[in-house]
Amino acid sequence: MAADNTIAAGHPVGEIAEIVRAYIVDEFLLGAGSIDDDASLLESRILDSTGIVALALYIEMRFGIELDDDDMTTANFDSVRRISAFVARRRAMTGMGDRVLE
Repeated sequence: MAADNTIAAGHPVGEIAEIVRAYIVDEFLLGAGSIDDDASLLESRILDSTGIVALALYIEMRFGIELDDDDMTTANFDSVRRISAFVARRRAMTGMGDRVLE
């Protein structure tokens, strides 16, 4: 990775993190509270296995990427930072570039 906010290919990890964080706070914390980008979403019990599936479906729709079962690991989905980096990498691999779907 290059800097904290970008992947080497220039994808806006910070923007992805904001979108993911907002979704998690709205859907799983019911709009109350906040999340540290490095906090384990599983260990803090913000997400469980059902929550991970819901989050994965949201990510597929929101960012226009397809996820495989092999993608559903703690290395990719345990924190907002890991999720954001994963999404940016996947978008780079699929040629999505910096486009963010609305």
